[in-house]
Amino acid sequence: PDLWYTDRGGNRNRECISLFADEQSSILGRTPLQCYEDFMRSFGDAFERDLQRGGAISEVLVGCGPCGELRYPSYPEALGWRFPGVGEFQCYDKRALASLAEAAEEFGQPEWGLGGPDDAGWYNAKPHEASFFAYGRWNQEYGRFFLGWYGHQLLAHGERLMGVADRALRSRFPHVMFGMKCAGVHWWHGLESRPAALTAGYCPLPLSRASELLGVEIRMA
Repeated sequence: PDLWYTDRGGNRNRECISLFADEQSSILGRTPLQCYEDFMRSFGDAFERDLQRGGAISEVLVGCGPCGELRYPSYPEALGWRFPGVGEFQCYDKRALASLAEAAEEFGQPEWGLGGPDDAGWYNAKPHEASFFAYGRWNQEYGRFFLGWYGHQLLAHGERLMGVADRALRSRFPHVMFGMKCAGVHWWHGLESRPAALTAGYCPLPLSRASELLGVEIRMA
């Protein structure tokens, strides 16, 4: 059960495996990343002709999360979310909590590693109903620490999956482009806190750090 993303209430989302399990030998002794790599190699075998230079496929989008998007499943309708709720942070499976605890210890604030913010509302909360967003706690020292950790974990997951795609397909099809999808979390985007984007993992992050994690240069348009 700890393969799945988990919210503060202990509800598990089985839409996709938690990124915190990426490198854990939890599937018959194998890691999710190993299973993903096998799938990508099989994809290459099945579509080999189309992936050749001049074939029908010139770009491969790598699914990185729910709906194939690089994000946390913070607004699942199956768990009662309805537009335009702010959603919930998905950091309560045992591996996520262990990662958070380690980060908090390194930061010198071990009490911050017990879980996500306890004042961030619920799936269908509005921003003014959650003090973490309404009163600026997201932009105070604790909030910056938590959101930095939460967002970094998502980017690192994307980096790992693109590495898997590179190993599985790049040597065979060096001309094929690789990409990933990000979600259009547009609701509450006009607020400074952008709460729905934060719970999805789209957190404030210096471009230099994002570039370092992804191994590519990121520029503002």
